[in-house]
Amino acid sequence: MCVLEMVTVEIPYSEYDNVAKIYKKVSSGVRPAALNKVKDPEVKAFIEKCLAQPRARPSATKLVRDPFFDEIVDDDDCSCSYQ
Repeated sequence: MCVLEMVTVEIPYSEYDNVAKIYKKVSSGVRPAALNKVKDPEVKAFIEKCLAQPRARPSATKLVRDPFFDEIVDDDDCSCSYQ
């Protein structure tokens, strides 16, 4: 959801006016309307992986190793890491 919000600058599920409706939509697998605003197919595919049902959703470790990130330039000065 964070990636979707960063890409669209819109809070996911903002089309619903209360938490109960949002919970019902999320629980039933309804995707947020903001997903339709994502035009780049690679970005959309990555976000869809993140939104997959828990059993089908890749782990965070697999997501950071996703080909989506292959084109990101490695910055030798970056002190961030993951395992």
